[in-house]
Amino acid sequence: MKRTKTLSAIAILVAFSSLVSAIEVSEQARRIAKETIILDSHIDVPYRVHKKWVDVTKATNGGDFDYPRAMAGGLNAPFMSIYIPATYEAPGKDY
Repeated sequence: MKRTKTLSAIAILVAFSSLVSAIEVSEQARRIAKETIILDSHIDVPYRVHKKWVDVTKATNGGDFDYPRAMAGGLNAPFMSIYIPATYEAPGKDY
């Protein structure tokens, strides 16, 4: 039962994510994006390209960030986070 609910939730999220790319952005939304500072304080690009090289200066199919989408969305204050998986932590140490 729990597995069925999990699979159903995943199916709904996948279906919804395909709708997101089809959303039309209004001129008012574009204007607001250009007139305000949009900050993304958690871009995991360094870890993403370390796992598998992806040229994020071009539009990509995967991941949550690439430069063309960031510019189209009005992002003007990105912060690239440096994520280190907990598996790299030595026993008894804090990083």
